[in-house]
Amino acid sequence: MLIQKLFKEYIVRREKGQCQILIPLSELDELCERIEMIYNQPLINNSGDSEKGKPLEFKGKNGAEGRT
Repeated sequence: MLIQKLFKEYIVRREKGQCQILIPLSELDELCERIEMIYNQPLINNSGDSEKGKPLEFKGKNGAEGRT
């Protein structure tokens, strides 16, 4: 969820409810660094243990499961 927030400022709304994410190449390196910082933060699971860098589970469209 934190990584999704990084892309919010790059969303461009289009006609008929569509949208695109447009990232200027001059900002791409900085964005990648911020994603790496978030990914490398220790995650706290339900038992209170930290799990550094473990991908988060998510439910996609129509309940499809995957990994981030």
